[in-house]
Amino acid sequence: MKKNSPDYSKSNTAPAINKREITTTLLVKDNTIVVIGGVFTQTTVDATNKVPFFGDLPLIGGLFSYKKDSDVRKELLIFLAPRII
Repeated sequence: MKKNSPDYSKSNTAPAINKREITTTLLVKDNTIVVIGGVFTQTTVDATNKVPFFGDLPLIGGLFSYKKDSDVRKELLIFLAPRII
């Protein structure tokens, strides 16, 4: 199982590739479901949007700005259900 993604944080030119791979060997009975997992990704975003000039005013700037903090976590799971034909 592979999950490759671009990494824009290291340079301003062509992005590097983050490679995540899992290799495993399984011995499974017929009609049995197996779950393979373990590839996690986490994205953290801290952004501030504001109205030009008004968002920079000392006392009332907070009324014209918006701060967004988000933390997204994902896991890739593969479900296998082999059947002998």
